[in-house]
Amino acid sequence: MGARTGSLSLLLASGQVQRVLVEAGSMLVVGNGTLRVCFPFATLAERLVAVEAPLAAEEACCLEAGGWIELLALEAAEVLILSPENTSLWRRLGRYLERSLARAGGKGVSSSYLGPTA
Repeated sequence: MGARTGSLSLLLASGQVQRVLVEAGSMLVVGNGTLRVCFPFATLAERLVAVEAPLAAEEACCLEAGGWIELLALEAAEVLILSPENTSLWRRLGRYLERSLARAGGKGVSSSYLGPTA
């Protein structure tokens, strides 16, 4: 995924595997379907561990570390990968709306909906 494109949209058939190189801080959003994300190996107690996470329709995952990820479609899936530039834009917009609502006397927006503030 190049920094110039800003996002990558994928349509995966059931059982299809796609390997994608992502930048640290990218956001993975599943529009439709179900998939399993296999992240790069992580070290835990001086051992390499394979980390996987299932994602269903309308779920998102922040990819804190960059590298190659593997997407396995458990059923036909539509996936959007947003670059860190686009991710930070949405976070800034969310913080702006939160401040605006607070000034207007609204209850505000829970920060859990906005993700990390990096």
